[in-house]
Amino acid sequence: MNIPDAIEQVVMQMNADGVDLKFQYGHPKEVQQVLMEKTKDSAKKYEKYPLLIMFLDYEEQIGQSDKHYISEASITMVFVAPTDKNYKAQERKEKVFRPVLWPLYEQFMSYLQLSNYFDTDVKGLIPHNKTDRYFYSADEAKAQNVFAAYFDAVEITNLELKLMEQGCEGNIIEYVTHNGELVTHNEEAVTWQN
Repeated sequence: MNIPDAIEQVVMQMNADGVDLKFQYGHPKEVQQVLMEKTKDSAKKYEKYPLLIMFLDYEEQIGQSDKHYISEASITMVFVAPTDKNYKAQERKEKVFRPVLWPLYEQFMSYLQLSNYFDTDVKGLIPHNKTDRYFYSADEAKAQNVFAAYFDAVEITNLELKLMEQGCEGNIIEYVTHNGELVTHNEEAVTWQN
């Protein structure tokens, strides 16, 4: 198991529980190429978003901890959703961030923390930085958007992932999602209750 595969498994579990999130990893130009290919395919052009992108390359630390981790790495990821280039900040917040990006970010972090793939800190969290990007470009030095499309995004940087050799035992944790559903997680099952 490697980090991209483990993250893909977390996203697959989210989708199995009724969340709609696509996942891709690669260099920005590769991601752009794949998105453009999907745009040209009439069957796939509406199946691109919302999207979680994990950027490559990342440096892994191997065997540097007294715990049994396969690897440790600081990862950069971004949740993207299409936007209108003419939206003002308030419109982006109400039409893209509040209904799409913020709930996906919160759900993903909950699933990631409760998965048996990654270790958490003493509070049960995975340290990272979060930035809301109103009109996202992966390369701020360029005036043009690197993906040749209009996105709003939630960017995660310095996501400190510690990939475990074996699953760890989890506690039962409950939380309420953005649409009011009570979610109960434990290491064996995920149940949705209205």
